[in-house]
Amino acid sequence: MENLWGDFKPTLINTPNSILDTSIKQLKTISNNFIYAELAQSHGNEIVNITSGRFYKFNFAFLIKSKYLENYSFKAFSIHYDLISYPLQLKIDETIKKSIRSQIMSLGKDPNQSQITISNENEFIAILKFILQSEKMKEIINTLYSISKENLTF
Repeated sequence: MENLWGDFKPTLINTPNSILDTSIKQLKTISNNFIYAELAQSHGNEIVNITSGRFYKFNFAFLIKSKYLENYSFKAFSIHYDLISYPLQLKIDETIKKSIRSQIMSLGKDPNQSQITISNENEFIAILKFILQSEKMKEIINTLYSISKENLTF
């Protein structure tokens, strides 16, 4: 029988999670494993897909944690998408969002919205850079790093 798939061969794509996994590995490296990030799957009842009227299938929180403060985590943002990754919904911590307000606007996005629609991978990477390189994120990481270093002396 004829191959109904033609010459199709699956190829790997950069999913939002694979992009975030790279950032997670980078944070561990730059903090000497004191600070790390974690993608935690959250319940699918946070944000409704406006087009379908249903909750998103994939929902993840990006948590910043410390090796020595295992019971504490800071939720920097969450992402919400369906099987086809884009557009995705990004919900940023309010303090971080305030600190990158002008950068969000430079992408043509409204920082006053509770969630931001990200249209494609390039947009996602651009806004992640704004979030991860923000002064507020640096302050959070530096505080966790300092507390972790202090705990080592006990």
